Amino acid sequence: MEKLKDVCPECGSTATEFSRPSLLASETARVLFVCSNKDCKHSTSQFTFAKMVKVQPLIKPPVVENETGPKPQNSRVCVFIDGSNFYFALKRNNHPTRVEYHELSKALTGPDRQLIRTYYYNSAYDAGTSPEQAKTQQSFLDSLDKTPYLDLRLGRMSPLKEGGFKVKGVEVRLSSDLVYYAARGFYDTAVVITEDMDFACVLAQVKELGRRVEVCFFKDNQPRELLEVADNIIHMQEVLDKFSSMIFPGASEDNVGNRAQVSKPKPFKKQTEDFLKTKKFYDDLLRKL
Repeated sequence: MEKLKDVCPECGSTATEFSRPSLLASETARVLFVCSNKDCKHSTSQFTFAKMVKVQPLIKPPVVENETGPKPQNSRVCVFIDGSNFYFALKRNNHPTRVEYHELSKALTGPDRQLIRTYYYNSAYDAGTSPEQAKTQQSFLDSLDKTPYLDLRLGRMSPLKEGGFKVKGVEVRLSSDLVYYAARGFYDTAVVITEDMDFACVLAQVKELGRRVEVCFFKDNQPRELLEVADNIIHMQEVLDKFSSMIFPGASEDNVGNRAQVSKPKPFKKQTEDFLKTKKFYDDLLRKL
């Protein structure tokens, strides 16, 4: 697909499409552009500018001829990756963190299903408050932009008084995309890479919309809430063992751009409270769809 072009409102240089809601039907969509002028503030993925543009659909959903939908082996798959969570899971299990995400998604999808798109979620450092981290991270974000059939979804890093950063916006974006694309019928199966129990409630809502949910994580950390809600569990270690040479192109490299330096994990009681609040929010959201 040829990327859209526009004129940068800041410097007048040519700007190229950075991302868009790629699975929408033909309609006006909010498209992000990045400027070609390296000296312009809109030249990086963290400072894109947006315009409402008429877009054409990239994918025409197939007609489902029965109420139960297509069989799992013929289903359309979208892969949703909780980026920072996945990074620390790889580190904990002594794996390289420089990952070829298209190959990973293909391995998770398998030969009998259709990979529609990969959605990768992480947080971006602010170049103004964290210039070194932002510079290191930028090459990683640029590599994601070149990954086939992958959309990058970024939250932001909020500095903490006691040091480190707090991730903001990632859970909301991942959850809303899961529900939105399920409701619009753009995938049959969601493969979700995360160990975060807070996503259990939204995954339950995705199932209520008639979609299949598969959760992928390592065996050393399997939250009970995710085990209970998933239609299928994919053990990450088995996937990596089988497709290691394709998924890890540079086995000795540590991809620090994939890492978000966040605060310490919340106590279990606090996690449970947040989980219940999130569940109520998405119960209300589903009733409005």
